[in-house]
Amino acid sequence: MIAKFSRAPLPFQGQKRNFIKQFNELIKDEFSRYRNGIFIDAFGGSGLLSHNIKQIYPSARVIYNDYDGYCERLAHIEETNEILRAINPHYEKYKKNEPLDADDKSAITQILDDFKNKGFYIDWLTFSSVLFYGGGYAHDEVEFKKEKRFFSTRQGAVLQYNAKGYLEGVEIVCKDAMELIKEFDGQEVVLVLDPPYLQTDKTGYKCFWGLRDFLKLIRLLREPFIFFSSENSDILAYIDDRIECGDEVFKNYKIKQASLSNGAKSKPDYMIYKSGIRSLF
Repeated sequence: MIAKFSRAPLPFQGQKRNFIKQFNELIKDEFSRYRNGIFIDAFGGSGLLSHNIKQIYPSARVIYNDYDGYCERLAHIEETNEILRAINPHYEKYKKNEPLDADDKSAITQILDDFKNKGFYIDWLTFSSVLFYGGGYAHDEVEFKKEKRFFSTRQGAVLQYNAKGYLEGVEIVCKDAMELIKEFDGQEVVLVLDPPYLQTDKTGYKCFWGLRDFLKLIRLLREPFIFFSSENSDILAYIDDRIECGDEVFKNYKIKQASLSNGAKSKPDYMIYKSGIRSLF
């Protein structure tokens, strides 16, 4: 039996782990008519949403667009674990959030270099999440080696990661998100859309995403859909304007919200949705 993941098996900036309970409830309560239908996770990120949809509705066709190359990291998870075991003696002796001394930092950097020279895949994002203070991320070797101090981000031994069965039964593609949506013109599908947010940090994404891209996506939007955004992006004001202009796609939309960061001044993220009025059956 496949374990149900409530968070992505490898670190990913922007994953919806703090929204996953509400997302699952929404899928069960509002989208049950599509249990044998098609769900398109067009900006798939870590695949967490796709995984949970497939767990809830095993008969559904769930298409996960690996928009950010997450599957490559999953494919090398055993190599990542092996490197983490090699790092562990220089890590486990520290208390949580305690800085590592210079000798251990140097030793860990050398271990990574040695494995890289042996042809191992180096998941810089995962190693930075283990070693950088405050949940910082490095997306490549250059960013990683700029970091001046390493920290023990947990008490005791480093984590060993597991992704067994994570994307089993999910259809994996790697395409331009909007081209993927266009492929299903005229078909009844549930669009699950978690694009990069406007006016927020997008350094974790491999693609450029700007206002024009957002507007192109909105023109493709049709119900049923689930659309993620943030108050930082002024999305609700934009939707109100579209409704005033007679745009039917957002008319009578519903919304759930959650705070996805721990900052006292953090603004809420939104899950905006319409479940459609037609039945597949």
